[in-house]
Amino acid sequence: MLVVLGLERGVDMFPLLIQYKLEQLVYLIVVVFICLEYRIRQAMNYILFIMNVLIMRIKQSRNIFYFLIGKLEVLKKRIQQIIPNYEFVWYFKGFLYKSCKITKSYYIYQMEWSKYIKKQYHQSFQLKNKTITQQLEVISLYPKIFPFNFLKEISFPIFQEKLCIFRIVFHKPLIILFTSSILTITFIVSVNKVQQPAQQIIYEFVSQQSNCQEFLFSGWIKIQEIYSSDDEFDFQFMRLSGNFQHQKLIGQNLCAFQLFYKISSSQNQIIITTYSYTFPAVDIDFSSNPFLKSEVIDVGSDIKLWHYLFVKKLENSILVSITFYKGFDKEEFNIKLDVLQFNKVQFKLSYGNLLQSSSNYLTISIVGFQFFNCLGYEEPSASCHPTCQECDGPTKDDCLTCFQESNRSYLPDYKQCICEYGTIDMDNQCVSYEFLNLRLNQEKLLKEECKYGFFEFEGDCQQCPSIINKNVITCLECVQNPKKWAQTLICQTTLYTDQEGNVSQQLQDDKKYYTFVGNDLQYCPDCKIIVTPSYDLIEKLDQFKDFCLTSQSINENCYSCGLKCKSCQILQTNLICLTDEIIPFPQYQSCEPPNYYNFQQNCVACKIKHCLYCFNYFASDPTKTTLGALDVYSFNDEKIKDGSYSLIDEETIEGCAQCADKYIYDFTIKECIVKKPSQQNCLRSYINFQKEEICTLSANDDFTIALEIQNCESHILNCKQCIKTPQSTLKCLLCEDYKMLSTLTGVCSACEKSFSKQCLLENGLDPWKWIVQGFTNQFLPTKPIFSKFIMIPNTLIIECIPGYKKIKNECFVPCDQTCSECKETDNGFQCSKCKQNYYQDPIRNYSDGNCFQCSSLCQVCEIRPNEEINQINPYFITTPENTIYTYKCLQQVPQEQIQIDPNFQIAQYCYQNNCDNNLEIFHVNYYLIQDTY
Repeated sequence: MLVVLGLERGVDMFPLLIQYKLEQLVYLIVVVFICLEYRIRQAMNYILFIMNVLIMRIKQSRNIFYFLIGKLEVLKKRIQQIIPNYEFVWYFKGFLYKSCKITKSYYIYQMEWSKYIKKQYHQSFQLKNKTITQQLEVISLYPKIFPFNFLKEISFPIFQEKLCIFRIVFHKPLIILFTSSILTITFIVSVNKVQQPAQQIIYEFVSQQSNCQEFLFSGWIKIQEIYSSDDEFDFQFMRLSGNFQHQKLIGQNLCAFQLFYKISSSQNQIIITTYSYTFPAVDIDFSSNPFLKSEVIDVGSDIKLWHYLFVKKLENSILVSITFYKGFDKEEFNIKLDVLQFNKVQFKLSYGNLLQSSSNYLTISIVGFQFFNCLGYEEPSASCHPTCQECDGPTKDDCLTCFQESNRSYLPDYKQCICEYGTIDMDNQCVSYEFLNLRLNQEKLLKEECKYGFFEFEGDCQQCPSIINKNVITCLECVQNPKKWAQTLICQTTLYTDQEGNVSQQLQDDKKYYTFVGNDLQYCPDCKIIVTPSYDLIEKLDQFKDFCLTSQSINENCYSCGLKCKSCQILQTNLICLTDEIIPFPQYQSCEPPNYYNFQQNCVACKIKHCLYCFNYFASDPTKTTLGALDVYSFNDEKIKDGSYSLIDEETIEGCAQCADKYIYDFTIKECIVKKPSQQNCLRSYINFQKEEICTLSANDDFTIALEIQNCESHILNCKQCIKTPQSTLKCLLCEDYKMLSTLTGVCSACEKSFSKQCLLENGLDPWKWIVQGFTNQFLPTKPIFSKFIMIPNTLIIECIPGYKKIKNECFVPCDQTCSECKETDNGFQCSKCKQNYYQDPIRNYSDGNCFQCSSLCQVCEIRPNEEINQINPYFITTPENTIYTYKCLQQVPQEQIQIDPNFQIAQYCYQNNCDNNLEIFHVNYYLIQDTY
């Protein structure tokens, strides 16, 4: 008889096989196959294995058998047994009863794929009758498919000379292909989000499959920035746990791997943790961390270097390797821990700011992370970017050497391997025109065209009166219009590109007139009013002239070196600039918070960390501050400036009127500390010199908590925050958006300043000093709200709308992300230096607030009008992708093989040193012609 028990109460359970012979009741064999698989459900179920676990949880060394004998009579027998592995191991248990003897034999087989352990025990006990029924209950909390065909045959008892024998034959294990969940991630953790601070983002990866008895994950890690308010802090970056919702089941005592960084001014450390169970149960007290294993690594290298993490869990051990790279040197740490961990787990990898700290955190880049829930694949290693041969990091910016046959050049300053000019970087390969099935074809010109820097005159090519080098191109009119410049012979525009990488400038100088003396082009300072030069004028032109001094005019019979050129040399056909003249960008100095004006009325930077609004006060008298007008005191700024009042003997201290969110200022230690206001319904506070916490902003309509409250709409129309003055009047401190505040009346009205979000009617003080009046009235209770009478007050901008910034009480659009150095000028923001292109050369083009790139062979370009594009090719359709190739090239990359086509103003690469070669591609269409009859 074969009894098979299946699913019960919705819990997966392996079939229980009971096979016995009913011919004689004297012999009975009970055979049971049991797999103690472990799976933790969300409801925190645990293994209820009557036969084993209830006793082993306590003593971890006993098995218990339950039998139902006769009419529900239970026999309970304990058998001393040592089992090395509890979880994810198949066991065979056999019970043999002989009626002729009182001795019983128990057979236990442990199977680990092909390894068998046999232990036999003899135990005597008395039965009341010969009918024995085995009662077993198994609840498997980690049910999966039976991994191999374990049992082939259990023979019935064979009688040989009164000996009872049973035979067990096993199949060889079948090979089961488990699907591996592979994670590949490359990103920076501190990606800006709209609703959540970047430093508090947590990312997750959940494996689609459960693991085998192993797992592996690895990847590159780099700490980009360290943000700390303490000298020492811990930052948890990674946690590998089961995919459960209950917090106890993802605690550190059940996490397969955790990664911490301990940042300290004395010694940076890496802390890794894992777990190893003593018995596979989770309904225990984890307060003493009974399963936790941890290792601490002292990092001698720079903690902000790229380091490669490799974690490999085997059957009963876990290997961790962390290697720091700096150039060709490396620092490697290897750890091996013996562990017993639960298998067949669906893992979840969490990474980011797991401790959710807003004051102590790291921004981290990770590249090329992979997770394998089963082994058997080729193990990953610390590989370089495909463009690098050797590296100390995973990106294209971490190359140490390049492949010799890759057509790449190494840039040591940027640690990059870039494609050489004349090739294209495609799928990390430098592709030549041959690879694209293009071929060179030398064009036969019907008419010889003038080369770049020459212009046409009476069928001949004349050289433009231009200085052309890598920094300066003068007389741009001739260079850009070679066919028609002979009709005007006027130069005025100079293209200037400095050696510091700033954006190029087209500078307008005084018009310079030229004329022909025979076939020779001569500069003619007096030709402005003379169309045809006289003989005397021609004789005058032939006289040699000195170079003009800086103070001289070009009309004083001298040669001008041109704009942006200090000294130059005359050649046979043109001038060459020897020394460039650097003209710096105009700069505007503002004093916006957290900068502030001190007692000397100098704009100084705030040195208090996390402070929004700084001020000065006297150590001898803290009531004398820079929070208001200086004429409130016995001195004023005029007395300080004229020397009638000296600050030499006064010790000035820097204080903070308002810290950033989640911080309050402590005057006793002179720092913004991480602390929430302790008083109920208080939103903002500070700690005074007597260590008392003073509330400055109340969340409720209650002036007993603070003099400043929120939600003032019921008191003042369109008011967000208002204050109760010492005169017991209410004045608004912060209006609704797009409203203007009058400090005199304390009411809100419409703001007419363009692109402004918050406005203030001028009162003689910096706008932020009005905003912090809730603090000022508590810090200086005997002083009135500081303001001056202004006859005709101006409207001051406190804050601009999103996307704009304030300069001199006007809102301007700042430079975009393509700009690396943005200068503030009286007329707004101006980008002085753009970011770099593929070749790590600075982008030189800036227009309408944006930096834009030229084609790869061009250094300086300008936008070509649509009419000119249509004249060149009326069928060309402009798209965002190909717009870059429509620009006029004004200055090519300084390479010998790169020239500018003077007619189309396009930079081209001269293959085989021949600029007349064209690239051709052949496309053949085949048509099937069928005759119809």
